[in-house]
Amino acid sequence: MSADILTLSEGENVVFLSSSGEKLSSKLIEEFSHKVGSSGKVTALPINSETSANKVAPGYDSCIIGFDFPSSVSENVLSCALQLLKPGGNLWILEPTADVDNENGRLLTKDQLQSKLKLNGFVNVEFKENVKDLNLEIQDRVKQKLNIKNAVNFSLFSSRKPNYEVGASAPLKLNSSAPKNLTPAQQVWTLSADDLDDYGDDDLLDSDEVLDEADLLKPDPDSLRATCGDASAKKKACKNCTCGLAEELATEKMQKELEGIDPGQKKSSCGSCYLGDAFRCAGCPYRGLPAFKPGENVPLQ
Repeated sequence: MSADILTLSEGENVVFLSSSGEKLSSKLIEEFSHKVGSSGKVTALPINSETSANKVAPGYDSCIIGFDFPSSVSENVLSCALQLLKPGGNLWILEPTADVDNENGRLLTKDQLQSKLKLNGFVNVEFKENVKDLNLEIQDRVKQKLNIKNAVNFSLFSSRKPNYEVGASAPLKLNSSAPKNLTPAQQVWTLSADDLDDYGDDDLLDSDEVLDEADLLKPDPDSLRATCGDASAKKKACKNCTCGLAEELATEKMQKELEGIDPGQKKSSCGSCYLGDAFRCAGCPYRGLPAFKPGENVPLQ
C-alpha cells in the first residue's frame, strides 16, 4: 500500500498513530517522510490503552491513523488525535468497514464511522475512497484479528480539527451603542413606530377603515332587548330567558296576586304565613315580610 493516497504537503509536521509492529510502521514512516520532504517531520506514536497526548507536544499539521492494520478507532484514540493537531489540522484515517451493520458491532459502516468522527469533534468529515490495492496478507490479518468472515472494505476518510483549540473561549460582543445609566422610567419597554416598520405594515389593520359612523353611535337600550315570540300574542318568556322578560312577568304576577288579597285578611289557606318565610308557600304574598302574631293585621305593599 502506498502513501500516495494521502494529500501531504512538503514541510508538514505529521504524527502517525501506529497500531502494528515496527517493520510495517517504519516502511510507512519512510513513505510519509518522503512526501513531507526534508523540511517536514513524521513522528510515530503507538496506539494502546494508555494512548494520550499529554506526553507529546501538540501542534501537528496532520495526523494519520489506520494505515498499519488492524487499527482501533476508539474514543481515546480520536481524542488523542484531536489534541495533537493544531487548529485546522488534517486527520487522515483508513479503517476496515462493513457494507451493512452485520458484524455484531466489530466493524463500523462508513456512515457510522463518519458519525463517530463528527461526535468526537472533527469537522468537514469526507469519505474519499475504498482502497483496493491492499495485499491479501493484510486483509487476512484484519479478518483474523476481528474474527470476521465476510468481505471487508478499507475506507479512507479525511476530516479537520476546528479552527480553535480544545477548551478555547471568546468574549461576547455586546451592543456597546446601547444607552447606559437609564432611569427606571426610561428602562420601560416600549414599541415605537420604527419597531412596527421592521415587521412591515401589511398585516396591521387600520381601525378607522374597519369601523363606520354607525358603529360609533350609542345604541338605543330598547333596541338591545330581545323579542320573545309574536308581539301581538301573549308575552311568554323563553326557557333560560336572558332578556329580562321572565323577571318582568314574575313581578306582574306577584302584583296581581297582591291586588286580589284583602289587606285585612288575618288567615291564609295554609295557616302558616305568620310563622315566617321558612313556612310560607312559594307564591305567598307575605314572602319577604317578618313573622307576625296570628290575627295581627299586616299591611301588604
